[in-house]
Amino acid sequence: MHRILSSRLIWGLVCLYFTPIAATYAQNSRPRSTTSRTSKLPDTHLEIQLLTGNGGANRTAQRWSEYFQKMNVAVRIRRATPRDKPGVTEKNIGNSVRRVIVIAGMDRQGRLILPGRMFSLSQGGRLAEWLDELRTYGAQGSPEGQPAWGLTKKQLDQVLLPLKRPLTIDPKGKDLLAAMVLFAPDLEQGDLPIHVTPDAKEIMAQPRSKELFPQSLAGLSRGTALAILLRHYGLCFTPQRTPTGDLELSVRDITKTKQPWKVGWPWPDDKSRSSIAPNLFKYVTVDLEDRPLADVVEAASSAIGIPILVDHAGMNEWHIDYDKIQVTFPRKRTTWGLAIQRIAFQSRLRRELYIDEAGKPFVWLTPIEFKRKPTAKKE
Repeated sequence: MHRILSSRLIWGLVCLYFTPIAATYAQNSRPRSTTSRTSKLPDTHLEIQLLTGNGGANRTAQRWSEYFQKMNVAVRIRRATPRDKPGVTEKNIGNSVRRVIVIAGMDRQGRLILPGRMFSLSQGGRLAEWLDELRTYGAQGSPEGQPAWGLTKKQLDQVLLPLKRPLTIDPKGKDLLAAMVLFAPDLEQGDLPIHVTPDAKEIMAQPRSKELFPQSLAGLSRGTALAILLRHYGLCFTPQRTPTGDLELSVRDITKTKQPWKVGWPWPDDKSRSSIAPNLFKYVTVDLEDRPLADVVEAASSAIGIPILVDHAGMNEWHIDYDKIQVTFPRKRTTWGLAIQRIAFQSRLRRELYIDEAGKPFVWLTPIEFKRKPTAKKE
């Protein structure tokens, strides 16, 4: 049953979002939509309430009223009360209508005062853009440039919950398209729809996407696994709030994304490190001489019982050839945590200790970033 359900979602994802080449494999299938972009935008009614309190502001309020009337925005001028607070609220009437109410204070210069915003009559263009955002996205406004992707705590929890689920099939040895199939959302399990931006589609159509993913992500949560997979191919994802208020995961070009979903999260401060990954901090004898780093990583991961994952994309950017790195560690009684840190430094890498969305620990090896990047290698 699970296999049948996944195949329908797979072909829906391929047909809707992936490259034209991949779409040929789905000619005889019935795609199941995995996007919320078909939802109809609700009819948004804007109402501005101007709070006044002195004569100067009252005179300017009339000019503001004329401005809003030209913008086809309902406006109400009233005296402020002690309980009034500037802000934006939203009331939904069914699924087709939403009422957005803006309560704006006014200062002695007649400027509109809102939390984090201020507008004068000479800034009508900026105000018009903001009003358009409210019409499109509702009271939360556009998510672009906002902290936490413009989401509330409740919305973030809604995003996080399905990303905690473990990835059941390992993408190691698969190309990008085949690996992405493993993340096809099961809406019945609460997974969010996936939307691929045009820039990301261009990257996914390049020959690089045919490279086989080189490492195992078995057992990791879907969120961290997807972030690591996409990063390998120059992509990332972010949670996205659509104009209809729905949530989805947006796959993007990582070079054009200011706030991608993180590859892992810091270890919690309220727990000791030895309780999170006890074998990482047990004393053992380590003795290595001119050994391939890849072999050491595999052996160390088996010894400590948690994944050690490698930032191959970062290494390529810094011209570090992972397969050619040889490391030495003189015989010493130490912990694997310290040994890995020292071995990584030899290789121009740093050791990061992360957990995934479900709280599972792993080690992340990523290049040490210097102020000046090395020049590209000559062919």
